Amino acid sequence: MLTQQNYTIAQTEMTAPARWQLTLTADTCPTVVPGQFFLAQIDDPLAGYLRRAVFPVPAAEDPSALHVEIPAAAVTDPGIGWLVSRRAGTTVNLLGALGNGFTIPPSAQNILLVGDATQPHLPVALANDAARRKKNVVLALHLPGKRRLPAHPLDPAVELLLVTEDGSIGHQGNFWQRLAPLIPWADWLGATGTRPFSRALRGIISRNLLTFVDGYAQILVDDAPLHICGTGACGYCPVPTAHGIKLACADGPVFDLAEVTFDD
Repeated sequence: MLTQQNYTIAQTEMTAPARWQLTLTADTCPTVVPGQFFLAQIDDPLAGYLRRAVFPVPAAEDPSALHVEIPAAAVTDPGIGWLVSRRAGTTVNLLGALGNGFTIPPSAQNILLVGDATQPHLPVALANDAARRKKNVVLALHLPGKRRLPAHPLDPAVELLLVTEDGSIGHQGNFWQRLAPLIPWADWLGATGTRPFSRALRGIISRNLLTFVDGYAQILVDDAPLHICGTGACGYCPVPTAHGIKLACADGPVFDLAEVTFDD
């Protein structure tokens, strides 16, 4: 449901050297599906007047709260920098929920969630939701190192495959080789990542499934600029698909991975 309402920043903390987490509260929080986004109003003329997209997930410990995780690299944007610099008690206006989030098929029992360092809290939230629904869940994350770990706690029923480039935590080595045996096991796959990451993921799926069918995998295309209008009016977030150009904000940002072409 699309609403525009004010939220109070209950807490802003740097949960890791390369990640911020904001906890936002309101009298009533709308239902949020992981993958949907909100547009935050930025009250700083030096940052421009465009809203910025954030990807919240429900706070498990408080139904009236949302968690927003932001990579430290994103803070170089003046608007995001303004947002994470707000103190507890600051009011922030959010417009949302916008876009289409992830949809786990009810019949799927073996769930594989995959992510890189861009929005890893989203596959974590999906994994926790699937575990609560008594699914068999594996979460596979490919991160530069432990500095990029998401702050969102993981349900103990979820099996974690963590591969880091520097070997500071989890496994070190080729992420795709470790992921490959899980592809035939999974009934459904959900992923977040940049376009190069998504292209590589589609390749590993194609090589390890007899048939890469529609509906097997969904991907959040993370590097499309959603902060311009959020409704498809400006046409600034195109995503090439087998059915023509789609808009990340209106048609996504979650797409069927089998349909996205990545200009190839």
